[in-house]
Amino acid sequence: MRTTNVLRTGRVEASIPCKVVSPESSSSAQLTSFAVDLLALVLQPGVVREGDPVKVRVELGGETFEIDGMVANLAQAAEGLERCKVRVADRSARQRNVALELLERVLQSPAPGRRRCPRVEKRIGVTCVGDEQFEASMVNVSREGLALEGRLPIKRGDVIEVRIAPLAFPHSLELPGTVVYVRRLSDTESRAGVRFEGLDERQREVLDAYIRLLMRGK
Repeated sequence: MRTTNVLRTGRVEASIPCKVVSPESSSSAQLTSFAVDLLALVLQPGVVREGDPVKVRVELGGETFEIDGMVANLAQAAEGLERCKVRVADRSARQRNVALELLERVLQSPAPGRRRCPRVEKRIGVTCVGDEQFEASMVNVSREGLALEGRLPIKRGDVIEVRIAPLAFPHSLELPGTVVYVRRLSDTESRAGVRFEGLDERQREVLDAYIRLLMRGK
């Protein structure tokens, strides 16, 4: 089965401390998700306004990454904080490379936070094999596991193999794992989480390479 890429750019979720610098102020913030063209942050209210040009600075693994952008959206968050979306302003090869290097660094050295491994959101068709074979949509993936949506004939504790045959990737993936939850979405569809188990070194290498591909929006 061939995959269908629905989302244009892979989005990575990871909790990373950063600094937001605007023309009038600077403040510590938390980078909660990002792609090569859009960053999502949580910060104190009143630091920035919609339309402000900003710099987002991230220090990770002994390196400093600086991304220029513009505040695209502000919304209230929990605990009196503010959610901020920053659209990358400079679409040059240099700025894109900075974003890609940050994505690569997060994958190699996950920052402390709620998620030990960054998760890439991508909706892709996959084949699953357990007690029976069925088709589903993979909606996100990390080095630890993935999430599925669709008509899922599985339950918590089931052992399945998820098979992915990417169009723009030289290897197919066969990923064994255990279903850790199943949540009903509608009368006919569910969402399930699968934790990878028993991956050998080669499978890990291929999975890492595939996640990097998704992070680049392929």
